[in-house]
Amino acid sequence: TWGCGDCDDMQTLLPDGVGKDKEERQQLLTIVFKDISQERRREITEWWMQYSFGEVEALAGLKLLNSSLPEGDQADDVEEGEPSQALEERVASILRLVDDRARRAVLHLAFLRRWPKTFSVCCSAPHCFKCKVTTHHSGVSCEQVQKRQMQEENIQYCPSCGVPTLKSEGCNSMICVCGEGWEWKGTEVWVPEWLDIEEPEELVE
Repeated sequence: TWGCGDCDDMQTLLPDGVGKDKEERQQLLTIVFKDISQERRREITEWWMQYSFGEVEALAGLKLLNSSLPEGDQADDVEEGEPSQALEERVASILRLVDDRARRAVLHLAFLRRWPKTFSVCCSAPHCFKCKVTTHHSGVSCEQVQKRQMQEENIQYCPSCGVPTLKSEGCNSMICVCGEGWEWKGTEVWVPEWLDIEEPEELVE
């Protein structure tokens, strides 16, 4: 669950399973296998069976699915990238076909960690899942953003339980894991603002 950077609506990115509706399941399978060769369909099905029994990793299937798409529909093979629309549509369909919620979550997390540039469900606002910020920070790596976040002034402590709290960006109203509500000391920080001020080279120093 996270809050949209545009409207602050709390939401989950994890889609619900489709259940036992045979017609809808067939529609989703049609989306998954569109423009994929019969040989690759068999490989994906084999991976799926093995994944269902915990015998293979989720990421292996995601990479197989991506490489099975027509060349123009494949996501770039770069770290911290954005998935292609074709890959995202297919993964969304696969997720709905997974009945077990825990296994569905594991698959979705693997997808978001491999391609972390995503959008909120409500407003289609850009988010980086890896950095937990409301921008895709083009031209600046996740590592650079996270180094900036870890600067000492970005960590404060809950006045109730004392747990160290890292604030990536947003307003100053905080809610701790212990339930305490408190105000962050300092100005509100939004990542796009300091990305525009500082050159990427300065973020890694």
